[in-house]
This record gives sequence, structure tokens and C-alpha cells, in this order.
Amino acid sequence: MSKVTKRCTACGATLPVTAFYKDARNKDGLMSRCKDCHRSSKRASDLAHRGQREAYQADYRAEHAAALAANQAARRAADPERERQKQAASRARRRAAINRRARERYRARKGRGKGTKGARKGHGQGDA
Repeated sequence: MSKVTKRCTACGATLPVTAFYKDARNKDGLMSRCKDCHRSSKRASDLAHRGQREAYQADYRAEHAAALAANQAARRAADPERERQKQAASRARRRAAINRRARERYRARKGRGKGTKGARKGHGQGDA
């Protein structure tokens, strides 16, 4: 019979086994830390080593630029319809952003004239 709960080695909480990621290297097939503890540890590690990771990725991209470009060209050639769909979605996102900014500018301009309508000739109270 399999266990229903397990104790997290990081926080000490006893949790259901569904709160642990799988890990085939361990006897019970689960990680020793719960998902929440694992996520927080991973997040902290990612933040601590962010500069190293970015430097490594930049070096890799520079060193393998030709191969990466060839792979990308091959993927695009293999499925041109997917590429057209991606380009259409990108155009739609850009157009939506342009329209959103235009609406914001329009509303900002429109709002500048508020409060002066009644001061114009023929629009004030008591005019007959």
C-alpha cells in the first residue's frame, strides 16, 4: 500500500503526496521537498544566478549564431502556414497596442477642454 502523506524536509509540514513533484531517484518516487518549497528555492536560485545564466546564454548565442539561424530557417520552411499565423498574430498585437495608445492620447486631448463648455458664448446659464 502506498503512502498518502509525506513530510517535507524543508518546511516540516506533513502533506498529501500530490504536493510533491516526482523524482525517480528517490525510493518513494517523490522529491523530499514539497512543491511550494521547491518553487521558492528554485526562484531564489534563479535570481541569485541570473547574471551568470544571461552571460552564458549570450555567449552561446554568439558562438552558435549560424547554426541557430539555420535551424530557425529550417523550422520556418517546414511549416510556412504556422509562420504566417505567427506573423498575423504579431501584427494584430502590434495594431492593438497602437490603437490602445491612440485611444489614450485621444482621451487625454478630449479631457483637456473640459470645464470650458459653459464659458463659451451662448452656452452659459441664463443666456436667452
